[in-house]
Amino acid sequence: MKPTQEQILNALNKLVRENKTELKAEKIELESVKVIEANARIIKIFNTRVQELSNEVDSAYDRVVKAQRRALDLKKRLVEGKEHIKLSEKNIKLVTAKLKELGLKANDIPAISEINGIIPKLLKNIEKGKKSNDKLAKLLKF
Repeated sequence: MKPTQEQILNALNKLVRENKTELKAEKIELESVKVIEANARIIKIFNTRVQELSNEVDSAYDRVVKAQRRALDLKKRLVEGKEHIKLSEKNIKLVTAKLKELGLKANDIPAISEINGIIPKLLKNIEKGKKSNDKLAKLLKF
């Protein structure tokens, strides 16, 4: 028995509907793949940026640790500097008194003139060092 025209048309319509369904499924799959590809690009960008920032923070950490060590050394030197100033001033007074007894002037001794010229600079640098240490200490508390 031969199929009728109506049966042939029904069969063709059925095939067309199945193909449309397959095309819709393929289109959905293709869109899903495009979304995944976009996500992969974004993830790759984030990975690169996170890696860069991580490296920068590691490097900054190393510099901060070094700065902290230097600040501790500076703090020690500030105390020692003040002690040396006091000791120098005490010794200068003693030597000046003995020189006076001998009829000489303190300025006749080059080292005394040199110390008297350096002490104001050292005091200024001690103050600057204190401020630097205070800034670093404040920063490290963040």
